[in-house]
Amino acid sequence: MWISDHPWTYSDMFDDGAGGGRVSVGVAIIMLVVDSLLFSIITWYVDNVNPGPYGIARPYTFFLQCFKKNEYDSRTNQVTELQENYEAPPRDLKIGIRIENLRKTFSRGKVVAVENVDLDIYGGNITALLGHNGAGKTTTMSMIAGFFSPTKGKVIVNGKNIFDNMEEFRSDLGLCPQHNVLFSFFTVIEHLVFFGMLKGFTRKEAEAEAMRLLEIWGLEGKKNDVVSKLSGGMKRKLCLSIALIGNPGVLMLDEPTSGLDPESRRQVWDVLLGLRGQRTTVITTHFMEEADVLGDRIAIMDHGQVSCYGTSIFLKKLYATGYQLNVSKADHTAVGPITRAVEQFVSISSLKVASPTLVTYYISSDQVNQFPGLFKALESRKNYLGLTGINVTCSTLEDVFLKVAEGTGESAEKNGEINVADFVGKHQKVSGFGLFFQQMKALVYKRTLSRIRTWFSSLMFMLLPILMMAYTVSRFMDADITPIQPDLQIDVGRFPGAKVAVSSDGQQLLTSLLQK
Repeated sequence: MWISDHPWTYSDMFDDGAGGGRVSVGVAIIMLVVDSLLFSIITWYVDNVNPGPYGIARPYTFFLQCFKKNEYDSRTNQVTELQENYEAPPRDLKIGIRIENLRKTFSRGKVVAVENVDLDIYGGNITALLGHNGAGKTTTMSMIAGFFSPTKGKVIVNGKNIFDNMEEFRSDLGLCPQHNVLFSFFTVIEHLVFFGMLKGFTRKEAEAEAMRLLEIWGLEGKKNDVVSKLSGGMKRKLCLSIALIGNPGVLMLDEPTSGLDPESRRQVWDVLLGLRGQRTTVITTHFMEEADVLGDRIAIMDHGQVSCYGTSIFLKKLYATGYQLNVSKADHTAVGPITRAVEQFVSISSLKVASPTLVTYYISSDQVNQFPGLFKALESRKNYLGLTGINVTCSTLEDVFLKVAEGTGESAEKNGEINVADFVGKHQKVSGFGLFFQQMKALVYKRTLSRIRTWFSSLMFMLLPILMMAYTVSRFMDADITPIQPDLQIDVGRFPGAKVAVSSDGQQLLTSLLQK
């Protein structure tokens, strides 16, 4: 480079050239490097203390914690000693995840999603987390996975609070979220290789592990297909493979079998049961059969709290669900005589009329010895009572779930007959022009509601064009758009060779004009 006929060298980097206090190239580079470092540090700090809607917010003085040893005032007793609806575990079980007084609120504390959850999740076991929609299952798992900061509470893994050591905990975590999180432009094998390398595998090791997982799920023929070409069940299996790659010590699966057909669901069950004893596994599900098959221990959440926790048998005994006596009857047969006949032999804990032809009685398990006499009596009087069939079933985990919901007023069951005719078939549908007019009314109603709910944007859409038009019109009205120009002298001499037709009534005036 040449500047002012002088060759530029590195020795001139801090030379301002002409003097006079100008900034040299070297000083400018130093300022750029310092600014980059300064803003990088500020960005790193702000991202840690205020990560946004997702992530764990750390205290403002978190950078000072490296100079002191973290001490956790963790409880030493089992959580079963604190909760009466918790089953005591075997003494040889090791706690994999200890949740202590975990709480999460939204909308500045107005909405409580998780309320003071205390739970011990045991290593080598599969723990199933059940609950109705909005019970707090996904929020609890999201806090453990580091998606949300807890309002209060701790989660202890290997003697450390994961909210202070999230990076270390995540390095040994396999997560399958509720919804498929995949890259649409990646192939199946590229997904697994990518996440395997994030877990610390070399590319060769990640490819070998990926092929092993694809063979387990029967997806080796789809390894080079992009995700957009996969079915919903295949995408779910891919998400499970991503969670399993890297052999994580903690596995968290949020509704892992949602969207799968029965055969694929059984395949997932077999894989998870094969991994039992090797890692701490937490699953959420809405399938009671799945929780009964997979769950070594089952926790049922309701309104952000854990209502009960234990094995399936413990929960069934705890809520005394016992047996269900299902009595099929002729249509419009009275329920009263049937109930009195049953109560002659057993005491009924509850009664449900499921339909006009089916009555279900809930009977405690300690009255099983009375069943032979009950069946004999009902069989001998079936014509008089109008019975068409009798069967007995053991209570399931679904019955326990409904019992928990009933205890909190969440159950929508009614102890009476539901007449379907009350809900359908009462109205006559319109057609033709009337239907078209009704559909237009519905569209206007929908548009009106959307405008009301988004009133600010609707106001801006209407107000801004009006204001812009008013401003433009006012400027045009105030401005003098006629330009100021000098008078134009009309003279034929400006146009040489022009021929002009002249006419005049006066001969003398015409002669004078021609002379000019």
